[in-house]
Amino acid sequence: MRLPGFINDEEIGLGDVVRKVTSAVGITPCGGCSERARRLNDWMVFSPKGPADS
Repeated sequence: MRLPGFINDEEIGLGDVVRKVTSAVGITPCGGCSERARRLNDWMVFSPKGPADS
């Protein structure tokens, strides 16, 4: 999935996005947050190049 302006030249997982957003709004991470982020990262990754950019 391509998100222009959201990421630079590196891939970022959905779990990392959720972690950054929740930290930005002041939500402190719980014990299961790392595992949840890992699973979300495995499920979806945002990359800087889409199929049409190849």
